[in-house]
Amino acid sequence: MDESACYLLPLLAHTWVPSSQTPVLVEQAGRAHLSLIAAIAPNGRIYVAGQDQSFTSEDIVWFLTKLCSRYRKQNMLVIWDGAAIHRSEVVKAFLKQRPRRIHLERLPAYSPQLNPVELVWSQLKRCLKNQQGRPLGL
Repeated sequence: MDESACYLLPLLAHTWVPSSQTPVLVEQAGRAHLSLIAAIAPNGRIYVAGQDQSFTSEDIVWFLTKLCSRYRKQNMLVIWDGAAIHRSEVVKAFLKQRPRRIHLERLPAYSPQLNPVELVWSQLKRCLKNQQGRPLGL
């Protein structure tokens, strides 16, 4: 399980212009973004949710609740990084209410290569290169 953000600023990977001309990319800089959260199940299914603001502890609990309802008859192993949002009191209280229902494993620090969801983010952001985004809500 992991979270990421896709900003609406274009990520220009390649461009061309006639010789002796400087390429100019005109875009408004801003903080508008799409926050995404995803989990990959052992069977390969990907569960994704998104919103137009950063995730809070309550949002993490909401996503875990959705996963629990999807896997009602199975205990879950959640492997995630050590982000502060994962260690919040709200998340701890949620997990205390479900002893043995959700088992957590924290990835070592600075080890995105061990998190399969990072491959999803990498592919998504690679596909967004050289694309023009539209402001959220349009």
